[in-house]
Amino acid sequence: MSSRGYGELTDDGKRYRYMPIENYLAFYYIDKYEVYVSRILNSKQNWAKLFNK
Repeated sequence: MSSRGYGELTDDGKRYRYMPIENYLAFYYIDKYEVYVSRILNSKQNWAKLFNK
């Protein structure tokens, strides 16, 4: 399944995807037919640092 131009991150075996929503970034992953929202962050935050903890 394509992420349709949005970004993808891989870590801990899950393929995380993210999409911008106004001033936020929604991080999620898809498992079979279900979508799980992992985090919603302000786009000004250092989100890469938060995910690499």
